[in-house]
Amino acid sequence: MWYLRVIPVWLVLVLCVVAGCSRGPRNFVNDNDRLRADNLELNRTVEQLQETLARRDSELEALRQRDEAAAPMPGVTPPSLAQLKLDRYSGPVDTDGDGADDVIRLYLKPMDQHGRVIPIEGAAKLTMVLLADGAEPATLLETTYDPAAMRAAYRSGFTGVHYTLELPLGEGLPAGESSVALRLTFTDAGTAADHAVTAAYSVTR
Repeated sequence: MWYLRVIPVWLVLVLCVVAGCSRGPRNFVNDNDRLRADNLELNRTVEQLQETLARRDSELEALRQRDEAAAPMPGVTPPSLAQLKLDRYSGPVDTDGDGADDVIRLYLKPMDQHGRVIPIEGAAKLTMVLLADGAEPATLLETTYDPAAMRAAYRSGFTGVHYTLELPLGEGLPAGESSVALRLTFTDAGTAADHAVTAAYSVTR
């Protein structure tokens, strides 16, 4: 009978339409959401690239201006480290009041060619030598300051501009009073040149 053959066809068509209606709108919404997300991500990427290019342009402009200004003005010499000086308050310190010196504290003043205190960049080494009658000088203690430690040692206040460096006194010194010589060697980061200053102190242990 012909209507029995028609019913399955109509069922198939109805099922297809229902399935299409149930899936169609949801796919369109998902596709739109995905496109909007992709578009936002693309916009963010473009903005980041534009910011990076702007920074590069600024860096190149700064380098260009620095190169153009590299030649010094006639008759003018930029400040440079010429001499190391130790403030008169440098020397052994009894930090805990027990009558024995615990540290040698140095107040370092780096001077330029015009006798002005200037900031410096580089590394320093402190070496202490025992001076004993009838004996060869013997190195007792050493300590170093890397560039970061040197920057941290910078001081500026009512006492003036200086670097405060310390050499803790260990157990190598004999009891009583001893004469020591201390040498401070600074290596300039810009020129790799070494600058040194020495001083003699009386230490009580």
